[in-house]
Amino acid sequence: LDEHGKCSVWIVDGDPSQRDLLPFCLPRSDQISDTMVLFIVDYSRPWDAIESLERWLKVLTRHTDSLKLNPQVRTELQQKLVRDFQDYQEPDESGHVPRRSTILNSDADDDIILPLPDGALTINIGIPLIVVAHKTDAMETLEKEYDYREEHFDFIQLYLRRFCLRVGAALFYTSTRENYNIENLHKYLVHRLYNLPYTVAANVIDRDSISIPLGFDNLKKMSILEENLNSIRPDDNFETHIKRPIVRKPMSQERELMAEDEQTFLLKQQVLLNKVITPGKEPVTHQRPVGPGRPSTERKSTGSPGTAVGAKKSIDPSKAGAIPGGPGATNEGVLANFFNSLLTKKPGSPGSTPPGPGGQLATGNDAPSLPNRAATFHNDAAVELDRMKRQNTVTSATPSQLSDVL
Repeated sequence: LDEHGKCSVWIVDGDPSQRDLLPFCLPRSDQISDTMVLFIVDYSRPWDAIESLERWLKVLTRHTDSLKLNPQVRTELQQKLVRDFQDYQEPDESGHVPRRSTILNSDADDDIILPLPDGALTINIGIPLIVVAHKTDAMETLEKEYDYREEHFDFIQLYLRRFCLRVGAALFYTSTRENYNIENLHKYLVHRLYNLPYTVAANVIDRDSISIPLGFDNLKKMSILEENLNSIRPDDNFETHIKRPIVRKPMSQERELMAEDEQTFLLKQQVLLNKVITPGKEPVTHQRPVGPGRPSTERKSTGSPGTAVGAKKSIDPSKAGAIPGGPGATNEGVLANFFNSLLTKKPGSPGSTPPGPGGQLATGNDAPSLPNRAATFHNDAAVELDRMKRQNTVTSATPSQLSDVL
């Protein structure tokens, strides 16, 4: 028939600042007789183990002293812990646990308690204690990353067992990942809290699943570990061989990124969109083209449409100033070609009319007769009208293409 026990559990973080929560876990002195304390040690960080155990033992002792226990009650609790230590018996192969009496009845009314082994329960606070070294599966990691050897693990175990013997605590190595001693620890808790039988033998062979109930250990059994220490002496300080690793900070630190103000960011984007010249860069000139593919710088040399710059300077019909595709682009180009034909007539040819002094028309020193001038003008006008008619069918052409058609 399986036995089930129920109890309340309070978990206090390992940080020293959490010691102020102990009055909530153990508020009254009459609760001590039904209380058990577990010290949990992180085996993946063995360099903190002994220091943490010593610190929390002082915290617990200080708290129990503050409860103002009755001296008689305190003595009874301490004697019960001594009896639990002495009454332990190893189970036999069948799982039977023989009981031995450590109380000698004398003629007097008082009972006499047999002496404890050397070094046992030198600190007796009257509360059952268990030290749990958790995450023992990290031993392989310690061997690979920190060059731990077998004697380092024996040295750690030696110090833990000395501490447990001194304060009257059981010791269990556990690992939830590998399921080491989880069930055995539960059985031992039920045994100590409800006085149910515990039939599991102690284990000091497997380095990652050690289980030592209260009353099993003594200094003679620990001497076996001392014999396995070659380069380490048993009495050396714990920190001498189980050193805290040095954490080296990286030389290059990441640059801290600051968030830019939203309005500042939007203003910068507006400057980029508007193509405003930014400081420290060459100014970029953005010109609006005048005519098809012609920048405004060329317009300065050609002048405005239909106007000659200087004497005998022809007008380029492709630079007539009209926007390509606009309504006046075709007519202005035709007019430009017309006036160019008048200005580019060679001297002495029929119909040449270069301007002379006083507004008179002359070719060399002789002026042509009036009928000849009228005939020439009439012919030129007829040609231009014919061109204008053909031009109406090419409305999408550019001025430069228009001059080629004509």
